[in-house]
Amino acid sequence: MNKLNKQTKLLVLAFALLLIIGVANYFNYYAPDLSEGKVLSFSSLSPMAQHRLINGAKHQKKLKLFNFKRDEKPENEKSFSSAHAGDNYLTYAVDSNGKLVKWKKKKLKVYISPSEYKETIQNALNQYNSYFEEYFTFYPAKTREDSDIKIDVVDHFSSNDNQDSIYMAGITNNTFSGDDKRLTNSIIQILSKKPNSTQKVTDEEVFRVVLHEMGHALGIIGHSPNSSDVMFASSNVEDFSQRDINTLKLMYSNNDEAVQKETKDYADVKLKEAEDYAKDTPNKAISWVNLGKVYYDLNKKEEALDAYKKALEIEPDNPLIYQSMAECYYSSEKYETAIKYYNYALDCAKTDEVKNPFISMIGMCYAKMEDFDKAYYYFKRAFEFDKNNKTMLKNYLVACVETDRKQEATNAINLYSEKHPSIVNEKFIQDVMKWAK
Repeated sequence: MNKLNKQTKLLVLAFALLLIIGVANYFNYYAPDLSEGKVLSFSSLSPMAQHRLINGAKHQKKLKLFNFKRDEKPENEKSFSSAHAGDNYLTYAVDSNGKLVKWKKKKLKVYISPSEYKETIQNALNQYNSYFEEYFTFYPAKTREDSDIKIDVVDHFSSNDNQDSIYMAGITNNTFSGDDKRLTNSIIQILSKKPNSTQKVTDEEVFRVVLHEMGHALGIIGHSPNSSDVMFASSNVEDFSQRDINTLKLMYSNNDEAVQKETKDYADVKLKEAEDYAKDTPNKAISWVNLGKVYYDLNKKEEALDAYKKALEIEPDNPLIYQSMAECYYSSEKYETAIKYYNYALDCAKTDEVKNPFISMIGMCYAKMEDFDKAYYYFKRAFEFDKNNKTMLKNYLVACVETDRKQEATNAINLYSEKHPSIVNEKFIQDVMKWAK
């Protein structure tokens, strides 16, 4: 097996085509109305939110991580029937191809970086568990590397550097793979203070932001048009609406017929939503990234590139905008130009965690051009950073086979199989092991 046959090679490399940070989720932001003098009014909260605040105060020290259970459902929560979805905003939740982006497993491990808001974040996650435990459940991850979802509290993020920008209190970036848009990783950033100020955000504000951003981490791409929903773009609510509940339960019900019925008009809704947002906020990079992604999914590549270029004029150092442009060129088979823009993204990215998908995609571009000497270099870098990622392993093995590196291939398989022994039962891995002997 000096070389992989072309069909096998393409099948393996195809795993990486969608293994990139979900640009659709770059523009998932939360911009609450934090006008001066606005305070949380207990009387304005829903009965469930009042109950949570009172009992949370009473039993705060007893509350364990992600273990909140509710004995009774609140009065406004009806049993979800997959045959009858009820009022929902699923059309806004799907991507601009009309597809759901979601997790394919029920138990999701969450890592919360140390901060003064950690307990508040835990309480927000407990609220999800209390409503949706039959569909998915959040558990604490022992380490950041072991997590599915990471939540960081930061002083600022690049998309909020513009003094004229909307107050963006949170951003979610998702990684997905496969044609079924399977979520594989999510990173949430929560702002700890108001922009251009030393004033800290309150626990109540952080609680609302986590509720909202976790909706994006679960795969809700857009925003609800209803201000009473958690997933409204500038929501100030403390509890899930019935529409929020119906939308998430329908998403995770695996009822394809109901999903298709509810999202039949997705294309018109997505395009109008993006165009209106860009028209209303032309000085926000986020609005042009949003519009560019919709154009991209509608196969309007030139319009998408024009939108991304407008975004770059506002945020010239944002790596995700360069990544978006690279994807346009990659999907148009202009691989050399795609490499150029992935490299721009690399230059702007500040952490290895953000850089690694760009590195992997540069390798993909070289593999598409049959330049496996260069593809090997990038696939090796990507695998060495994320040794538990099966896609990174398989891309690396393809490059090892194509460049006749038998010992490296064997070492990589042995390293991965220490934690994931079942990998040796896969036919592709067995073929590589036979070749390497």
